[in-house]
Amino acid sequence: MHCRLCAALRPNLILVYDALASGVPRQWEWNIHALNAMTVVSNQRISIQNNGQSLCVDMLAGPPMQFTQTNQFTADPETGMRGGPDPFGLRAGLSAKARRYTLHALERCRSLQDANCGGPMEMRKIVDYIRENVRTYGMGATLHDIECRMVNKIVHFEILKGMTVRMQDVKDPGLFEAQGFDARFVGEDELARFAHDGAHDVSLDFLRRARARGDRCYALFDGEALAAYGWYSDLPTPIDEHFVLHFDPAWTYMYKGYTVPAYRGKRLHAVGMCRALRAVTEEGRNGLISWVFSNNFASLRSVMRMGYRIFGEAYVLRAGTRSFTYATSACRDYGFWVEPLDTVLGVSSTKRLSHQ
Repeated sequence: MHCRLCAALRPNLILVYDALASGVPRQWEWNIHALNAMTVVSNQRISIQNNGQSLCVDMLAGPPMQFTQTNQFTADPETGMRGGPDPFGLRAGLSAKARRYTLHALERCRSLQDANCGGPMEMRKIVDYIRENVRTYGMGATLHDIECRMVNKIVHFEILKGMTVRMQDVKDPGLFEAQGFDARFVGEDELARFAHDGAHDVSLDFLRRARARGDRCYALFDGEALAAYGWYSDLPTPIDEHFVLHFDPAWTYMYKGYTVPAYRGKRLHAVGMCRALRAVTEEGRNGLISWVFSNNFASLRSVMRMGYRIFGEAYVLRAGTRSFTYATSACRDYGFWVEPLDTVLGVSSTKRLSHQ
């Protein structure tokens, strides 16, 4: 079995994903042909040059491999030059023996005479970003992130992972403790003084709009310093300037969580959510309902570790002045769906596709 996916990330950048499987262990080879001898940087990187053009190949992930190159046929052709040199030029192979074989290669094409394709530093950042994502989250997640980024170069498109958490879902009792911090619901007036320095990701305009909806903020203070906060709503809430999220009022919607950089790594975001969860549960709510972008893997991992459970997905798309939304059938049980804000304002150039 062989599956190959190719993604043109940029005009001069191609991601190749190969997945192969066999009932018995086999010697797998990944071959590439060239007219000139290839430069071997390492067993994970080669480069080819010809007539002012270059191709660099980076092996991002896969089993241990050994690089070789030759100008001989792998097997004699049926006619022609038996045992002679390959008329198509040199052939390089990266090989490994296994029952299953998955390889991820990044090909960078660049004209040696044209600097418009992006400098080496920019390319290195892209390669490092992809390699780190593959190492941390896997190739499937990395491909999904690339797909989302490519689509968003044309239209605005997002997938929202809907999720809930109840008191019994939180297994770590330490997440309800805020040792050394003053943790509580706070009012607009108390937060207003933090809206002027730009360090707390909050504005006076946002505070006025949140207060008008009756939303509440649960915050953690280190003395007089605001360390982290999150917002909680019982009403349909805008997720951006184009879309509004609806949900079952039996749940409280958590959104706009933020931790000041100096306090990150202390799990304050999770602590604030758990303490707010306990408060809204005591008020009679089922728990918290929220969402995370499908390609925000760090946040997904964090909230799942806290105890959130994903129940479905909502899709939002905006092309020009037209908006489209869709919610999977599992969202119905939670009243979870997204409405284009144009609909709320009475504009007709919208469409909602949903199982609601």
